[in-house]
Amino acid sequence: MTRSSVYLLLAVTMLCAGCASGAKQEAMIAQIHMPVHKSPSNVVVAVIGGRETSVMGSSQISDEDFAQALRQSIEQSGLFAQALTDGLSKYLLQAFIVQINQPMFGGSLTVSMEVNYTLARTEPKQVVWQKAVSSSYTAPFSEAFVAVKRLRLANEGAARKNIEQAIQEMFQLQLE
Repeated sequence: MTRSSVYLLLAVTMLCAGCASGAKQEAMIAQIHMPVHKSPSNVVVAVIGGRETSVMGSSQISDEDFAQALRQSIEQSGLFAQALTDGLSKYLLQAFIVQINQPMFGGSLTVSMEVNYTLARTEPKQVVWQKAVSSSYTAPFSEAFVAVKRLRLANEGAARKNIEQAIQEMFQLQLE
């Protein structure tokens, strides 16, 4: 193979592979439409365990993007009056992203994730609900030709499903 053929092959490979981009928080927002118990109180939402996406690495879910999607999902569902980043509130919701399992390659890409949630009253300090929520989502080849985009879509879908499950569980609580 000539040197120019190698460079051409490398350029085509890079073009098809694309650059990794992190999960977009707006694509992780859960859409929940069901009658539920709604709390007039506010909640502070904190997330840890996520990772930033590097340009040459695989798509990841950052703490901030997951937290923003979780806050918006809570507010849209009406579970709490407001979901805050900090400040005074009656409740604190902590989400710890334990793991995100991603495939290395494939046609349809399935991502699974586990998040440990803890909802606690702030005064008096008392855990109200604690649960490990597992979810997965498959982005089929037909959804995106480029693998890095399929992986991002699978990340977003797994996160969206995880948030939906957590909110549905919290809806069953009788929160003040």
